Amino acid sequence: MTVVDNQGRLFGRINLVDGAVALFLLLLVPFGYGTFLLFRPTAPRIESVSHATVSREEIRISNGSLLAGKLKVRGTGFTPLLRARVGDKDALAFVFESPNSADVLIGLLPAGAHDLVLLDGVNEVARAAGAVTIEVSEARAFIKGSGWFTDLTPEAAQALRVGFKFPEQAPVFEITALGPAQPARYPLVVAGLKSDLPRSSGVEREAVVRFRCDPGMDDNPCGMEDPIDRPKTRVTLTLPGPTAFFRFALEEVLPSAAPQQAQLKFRVGAPVRDLIRPGDRDNSLDERAAIVSAAAGDIVTVDLGLDQAREGWIYRGQAIRPGAVFTLITDRYEARGAIESMTLIGATDRKTP
Repeated sequence: MTVVDNQGRLFGRINLVDGAVALFLLLLVPFGYGTFLLFRPTAPRIESVSHATVSREEIRISNGSLLAGKLKVRGTGFTPLLRARVGDKDALAFVFESPNSADVLIGLLPAGAHDLVLLDGVNEVARAAGAVTIEVSEARAFIKGSGWFTDLTPEAAQALRVGFKFPEQAPVFEITALGPAQPARYPLVVAGLKSDLPRSSGVEREAVVRFRCDPGMDDNPCGMEDPIDRPKTRVTLTLPGPTAFFRFALEEVLPSAAPQQAQLKFRVGAPVRDLIRPGDRDNSLDERAAIVSAAAGDIVTVDLGLDQAREGWIYRGQAIRPGAVFTLITDRYEARGAIESMTLIGATDRKTP
């Protein structure tokens, strides 16, 4: 029997061309499987999760949503199509950087440990159990500051009130004092000289705000190495709200502890003494504000709140002791004079000599 007959069949059964095609296809199977193993996507895997600093770029990406923090996630197999979930809440965004690095933007979460889950569509592809820890905020992490809510719409300005806080359960900030709405202005500083220029639109309101001192936000006045009672000033904070962020221009930092009530007498000269009336108030919304209780001749008596510092009692940065110069600034005048006496009121009631 011939191997190939006169009809081109192998062993009289298989057409030679068909056999060659079948053999070629058979050889493609291991080649195709090897190619699949070589080029198939790596399954995502989470190696580490850490908290990172939030920048203005992330605030822009969050598109008005309440952005509470950012996670730096490192691992393998990441793609731009993945999304993230922390605990039972979807993340605000999964920001792909490379197959080995990504950022996860998160909203407010309850205190405790939460799983970080990566999903491809609806399918879970990676999980890091208990990798995200949200710590309980402590009272010492809050400070008070006075300044201005800026760039407000009339509706947003009207919605603000004393006691307003957001969010209700774990507030990032709370308004403790609030002034009336007025046309917005912005400070212009040229060669050290300051001028307030009117804005073409918008409303602003002076306020005292108790806010969280959190170095996780790059515009927060509390730096990682700065004591929380002595934060950096002259910044504009980005504070979360129900529908949008508020901008708060910080002008003065106040201790979070309640002030010590006191009464002091200081001596002023003409012509300002003729302008002073009982009830005049220092131009501060805070409870520390000095209020004139009596004015007789060149002696003015004011009730005010003091704070204890290393150098003794202070009022808005002024040292309060007999002989020191005290300044009272109202919307009508600025009175300055030497302190005659100071009396603390309350449990520590005593007269400073």
